[in-house]
Amino acid sequence: MSVSLTITKTKKGYQFAGAMDEFSNQDFYSQHIVAGDFPGNQPIEFDFEKVTRSNSAGLVEWLKFVQGATHPFFYTKCPPWLVGQFNSISQFFPEQMSAVVNFFVPFYCDEDESNFNVLYSMGKEVNLDDLGKINTDPRTIEGKQFVPDFMPDKYFLFLERNKSHFKQFFSSYRVL
Repeated sequence: MSVSLTITKTKKGYQFAGAMDEFSNQDFYSQHIVAGDFPGNQPIEFDFEKVTRSNSAGLVEWLKFVQGATHPFFYTKCPPWLVGQFNSISQFFPEQMSAVVNFFVPFYCDEDESNFNVLYSMGKEVNLDDLGKINTDPRTIEGKQFVPDFMPDKYFLFLERNKSHFKQFFSSYRVL
């Protein structure tokens, strides 16, 4: 079998695409993700926008990799399935060296039963000092009314759980 995940080096880090599974293991990540490619202690970006899914074996391998990380990193463009994992598994965020910069939030349109993911970013839609004020109001997108397709207290739970940790990360590193 072959790896169904690709990793592409970008200016700030790496973009992942495909599926995280048992074939994308620690060795695979170690071969493709080289902290030494980025000078200094500037955090490395892990862009997950194009990752379609992960199975449990893929998640275990990823968590082993990030738990062994010695270089700071941050997640961007996290799809809703990954946010669900953030809420279930705390090991995505090694202390003082990781955070989420932005993530997608699912909205739903009753009119045509379509979905639309809205990108929420720290310092814009999300203020870590006041997590109670995250805007979840219905939105008009492309002329259609979309409503939240999530329960805010459950969907944003990872933010509350990591609030002080993320604040420390953002005060230590300029990534916003």
